[in-house]
Amino acid sequence: MASKTLRIKTFPIFFLSFAWIGFLPKAPGTWASFAALSVPLIFKSLEWTWTLQLPFFLLVTLAASWVAQKVQRENEIHDPGWIVIDEVLGIWIASWFLPQISAETLLTLFVTFRFFDIIKVWPANVIDKKMTTGFGVMLDDLVAGIYAGLLTALFFHLKHYF
Repeated sequence: MASKTLRIKTFPIFFLSFAWIGFLPKAPGTWASFAALSVPLIFKSLEWTWTLQLPFFLLVTLAASWVAQKVQRENEIHDPGWIVIDEVLGIWIASWFLPQISAETLLTLFVTFRFFDIIKVWPANVIDKKMTTGFGVMLDDLVAGIYAGLLTALFFHLKHYF
């Protein structure tokens, strides 16, 4: 399907593109993932554990899924590269696995998340190909985030033994 002319100066596009980061000309997902590192830093400064973050995370995930579904339908597009709120959600969920929030853990998390987001290890690859809903757009990055969080946590756990 051909894309209609997208009106980018709207709140739904601002939200889905994470403050228009998704419209950067090169590697918008990488830039959004890097910018998303601010999310765990904000919650660390507020001293919010993942259990306090969970309701807000679920709200943002549901809102992003609904808005992505609506924008995709209205513009006859599917998972365009400028939708990067899913990277933000992936980094956010991954940060819950970190033993601590530090420059070292966040840098490692960033690298592992980008790896899993690009490679799309099962079931993310199936979700990416088969789920065309707004929630499907979010879900493959949530899976990548869980994998990245677990691998990063394992790395820092094993690091203490070597």
